[in-house]
Amino acid sequence: MKLLYVRFGEIPTKGKSKNYLTGEYEKGVSVYEALERDEKISILLPNLTGSACVTLSGVLDRPMFIVDGELCGTGSDGEPLLKNCKIVREIKNINHSSEGWL
Repeated sequence: MKLLYVRFGEIPTKGKSKNYLTGEYEKGVSVYEALERDEKISILLPNLTGSACVTLSGVLDRPMFIVDGELCGTGSDGEPLLKNCKIVREIKNINHSSEGWL
């Protein structure tokens, strides 16, 4: 099993995600922790709050990327924030099932 970071959608040009509730920028790029096992990816939710679930449901139609960077804090939904975030690879063939994302 391997821990990694995933991002839904392109990396923001300013290198910081926007908190849409407050209109302010986070300290870095919002990502999700995920586990990769047997070529399947499982997203780890930071908090089981309504806000975190709504945020995740709002990005599922975006392209999904494995990313890398330096952990620099925690976002408003409890998600990890990365600075110097870079795309490692795009995850294609996303399967939205209970079996995982790949």
